[in-house]
Amino acid sequence: MSVVELLDRAQELGATFTVPGPGRLHVSASDPLPNDLVRELTDNKPEIIEYLQKHTSLMDLPWPIGYGGLPADEVARGEASNDRLGVDDPVARRLNVLMWLWSHYRDQGDVEMASEMRQAYHELRHADKSLIELCGLCEYQDRS
Repeated sequence: MSVVELLDRAQELGATFTVPGPGRLHVSASDPLPNDLVRELTDNKPEIIEYLQKHTSLMDLPWPIGYGGLPADEVARGEASNDRLGVDDPVARRLNVLMWLWSHYRDQGDVEMASEMRQAYHELRHADKSLIELCGLCEYQDRS
């Protein structure tokens, strides 16, 4: 099982991950994780730490510069989706995570945060007006 699959499986069971220091991985969950999953997480600890450090550096920066203060588990799910899709471009990755968070907040009924995610998505997506493509969600796009 890949690191992304391990993290997805653990997160589906309510686990959250932090890297409190060099070579250290902290996993917390409201209910105990299955023994086989704990064993796989332990066996893949260095790779998990490397993955988390690479993909969560934006978590250290406060929203809206980074993802700090937003639900880390949902950000991680959005990043895992980027990995599964093979998205390498940092702007595309950020757009996908913002869309993921918009969906999360919309599904939770948090209209204010969903609107904030949508606004951030469009400000990033349409930063260069010469490159605007129809996205189907945008009041900012030039329809002329």
